Amino acid sequence: MTAITDKEGVYLKHFYDSIAPVLQGKITNQELRLLDIGAGAGFPSIPIKILCPDIDVTIIDSLNKRINFLNLLAEELGLDGVHFYHGRAEDYGQDKAFRASYDIVTARAVARLQVLTELTIPFLKVGGQLIALKASAAEEELADAKNAMSVLFSKLVENYHYELPNGDSRQITILEKKKKHQINTHVKLACQIKNLFNGLIVTISGSSSHLIAIRKGCSFD
Repeated sequence: MTAITDKEGVYLKHFYDSIAPVLQGKITNQELRLLDIGAGAGFPSIPIKILCPDIDVTIIDSLNKRINFLNLLAEELGLDGVHFYHGRAEDYGQDKAFRASYDIVTARAVARLQVLTELTIPFLKVGGQLIALKASAAEEELADAKNAMSVLFSKLVENYHYELPNGDSRQITILEKKKKHQINTHVKLACQIKNLFNGLIVTISGSSSHLIAIRKGCSFD
């Protein structure tokens, strides 16, 4: 599950790194929903759950063997309020049961910030935060992610370095969802018209809407 197997390395580079947001006051023990994307062997969400038992944790991972392991781990540790799902984050992000449902999304060394923004922001409630834990500086990644942040109505809250006890450098980037992502206005209009008139066919092309209606044997433009 992890390439780091020595006791000190696991403690510093996995456990201590995972609980850094708790130690730094970015995550506190309260009743909120946290989603962890690509948790691997359970980092950072399982150590966070141990320190903050009131948090309801959901983990999504693309490898089923990891999900099976995490189920066994949670059972062994006696953890309640932990849920595991096998699959791709981009697929679950389109599911109404998951979309706009979480207060915090965590991701540790999963992807570049641009990709991470696109994957995670849809899961957040308005005011919810993405807490991304990385091993390297993220200034360049932030520049690349500006467009995705704008499209998904998210903003940078914090981006800072800290050090593990052994001196290794780490980075935490926090983004916040400012408002709900709105569906394209033309698509929304089409949906409203479709609901209003049974049998209506709407074709939307470019910035204009062309309406063709067939109702009760009559046709008109």
